[in-house]
Amino acid sequence: MAVPQYQNYVSKAQATHVMSELKDVRILIELCLMEKSELSNDCEVDAIKYNLLADKPEMVVDDDNIFSYVIGTLGGSAASTLRGNTLARGCASNGVWVWKTNVDRNYRPAGCSDN
Repeated sequence: MAVPQYQNYVSKAQATHVMSELKDVRILIELCLMEKSELSNDCEVDAIKYNLLADKPEMVVDDDNIFSYVIGTLGGSAASTLRGNTLARGCASNGVWVWKTNVDRNYRPAGCSDN
C-alpha cells in the first residue's frame, strides 16, 4: 500500500521540480529578448542541466516571432508515469505567465491547466 503512494508522491514532486526548471528558462528567455530584441535560434536555454527532461526545453514563437511558450518534455530520469508528457509555460495575452500540461491530474502541480 505504501509503495504506490510513494510513487505518486515522487511523480508529483518531479513534475513540480520541472515547473521550477522552466521558471528558470523564463529568465534566460527574457535576457535574450533584452539583448537581441527577438527570440531566435541564438537564444540558448540549455544553460541549466535538465535531468528530468528528455531534451532541452523548446521555445515556441508565433508568426510575428513573439514568444508564446517554453515547453519541456519529461524524460531522462523522470518517473515512468511522467515520461513523454509535457509542461509548458507561456505568456497569456494579458501578460500573465500561465502553465499548461498533459500530465495526469494525480501528478499535476497546482496551477496547471490542460494543454
